[in-house]
Amino acid sequence: MAAYLVTQNYRSSYFPGGMSAGDTLDLDDETAEAINRDSPGTLVAAPSGAESVKQDRQVKAAPARRDREPGEAISKATFKAVRE
Repeated sequence: MAAYLVTQNYRSSYFPGGMSAGDTLDLDDETAEAINRDSPGTLVAAPSGAESVKQDRQVKAAPARRDREPGEAISKATFKAVRE
């Protein structure tokens, strides 16, 4: 793994959380090459001593919003409110 500096904002299905310009990430060379093929110039080798940003924000999905339990039937009041 090597450190890469993000030169422009980047978002794709591969990195749903996206990357922001100025971030420094630890990526394997294959992944970095794939990102640069998709969007040339997005990643450059980071200067030595640069601190990496934690990547968890790029892979964690937002929790699902649930107003009711899975399998629970929708109430007549809710159905009526949605219909109107």
